[in-house]
Amino acid sequence: MKILFATDGSESSREAAEKAIALVPIERVDAVVISIAPVPVPSDIPAMVGAPYVDYEILLEEVKAEARKHAEGISSILEARGIKPRIEIRQGDAASGILELARREKPDLLVVGSHGKSGLRRLILGSVSQRVVTDAPCPVLVVRSTPAKAAPKA
Repeated sequence: MKILFATDGSESSREAAEKAIALVPIERVDAVVISIAPVPVPSDIPAMVGAPYVDYEILLEEVKAEARKHAEGISSILEARGIKPRIEIRQGDAASGILELARREKPDLLVVGSHGKSGLRRLILGSVSQRVVTDAPCPVLVVRSTPAKAAPKA
């Protein structure tokens, strides 16, 4: 069984990975972990780093390194259970990147966490998990974490 694990470094992503591997016989899992590095908008950069000048290329590399760290966190959970995942790091819109990889990899299951946004926050910020569920070419397991647990780890 091929499983695509999507992560943003949040506790809900970690919980989703743990729940998914509890449902499937480990010896039959072919795993891919994806983490999407957001593209910083130039007008947001000074606020992000607290400085008037920022080398954009260095910032992009730092954002990708953070995404890799998130993917490696999920990878370590899988490896502790005998699963050797492949890691994919993309840059751009999270839902689009996850869906593009899902179309290419053709997994049997796509696993995502949900932060549980609702109301105005969801309308303004959108929901990656909702877009993935709506447009995925395969079944999707969404695990919602409690709001206190859902924030990305530092």
